[in-house]
Amino acid sequence: RRSNLQVVELRQTVQNLTPGSPATFEARVRNLSDAESAPQPLAFFIGAGEGAQKRAESIVPALEKNGEHLVTFTSVFEQAGSHPVSVALPADDLTVDNARYLSVMARDRIRVLLVNGQTGGTGKKSDDETFFLETALSLDGAASPFAVTRRGAFDFAEDVDLNRNEVVVLANLPPFPDQVALLEAYVRDGGILVVTAGENVERDLPWYNANLFKEGKGLLPCRVAGAEEFKEAELGSWGMRMNLNHPAAREKGIQWQLLGETKIQKILRLEALSDPAAIPAVDFIELLKDGLGFRTFPAIVDRPVGLGRVIFFASTADADWGRFPVEPAFPVLW
Repeated sequence: RRSNLQVVELRQTVQNLTPGSPATFEARVRNLSDAESAPQPLAFFIGAGEGAQKRAESIVPALEKNGEHLVTFTSVFEQAGSHPVSVALPADDLTVDNARYLSVMARDRIRVLLVNGQTGGTGKKSDDETFFLETALSLDGAASPFAVTRRGAFDFAEDVDLNRNEVVVLANLPPFPDQVALLEAYVRDGGILVVTAGENVERDLPWYNANLFKEGKGLLPCRVAGAEEFKEAELGSWGMRMNLNHPAAREKGIQWQLLGETKIQKILRLEALSDPAAIPAVDFIELLKDGLGFRTFPAIVDRPVGLGRVIFFASTADADWGRFPVEPAFPVLW
């Protein structure tokens, strides 16, 4: 019956932090004693040692034996760099587990590498596969949290230092056998890989499934099947919706309702979603004629791989498969 509350976990809920933007942390507390615990304050600190500053405090309510409570703290880091973060409970009969520590990195910019899988052949930048995506990530100009660089598919060679980027986007790439192992290492070490569809991916689906899906053992969160295509006259019956069970749906201030206005002409079918780690983030919705219901297709699926994450978008980053890239929902989603 000795008193023993334990801080079981402290984690940041947003993977990439930028100075001046709110950062949210979750701390989980468990009662390991036989008796019910008394309410206790849990303090949140930034800094280490004597320089640690208390930024917030929350009361952990009375907990029964093995009962748990989740506490959320929000703070802003004004400076770029590494920041020690900790939470602590008052002393009890076992003090060694009363605190938990974390080191987080706030970066001036989130570095994004766009690998362009297809050019329009006209020499115009606006015809490139990544033009709309680069534009969306740069809309705020100097205030944008993203630092974007681009490479062509044929410049995506073995000497590319992927680890200089927090996010790598492969936009409709033809097969890239020499880079698969590099990408696997990059993601498992904490990188975020985004793959978007297009004519190249559709043509080389067997290669993508064999080398990136690998029956669930590769990078892709799902098997990619053939295309679903929709006539121009039917686009008014189409829209997208954010899956409310996905962690991104909890982000405040994002106008997810704009996804319902998207116009898509073609997507790839995503299958083999039985892996519980593969999370459908966004769905395409097709309303059937005469009010007979609707069909749903996963549009974006992601899953953790090692310390990183892989995201697959079933349509294109350019306007080849619909008008989505010129609609307000496009920068909101990206």
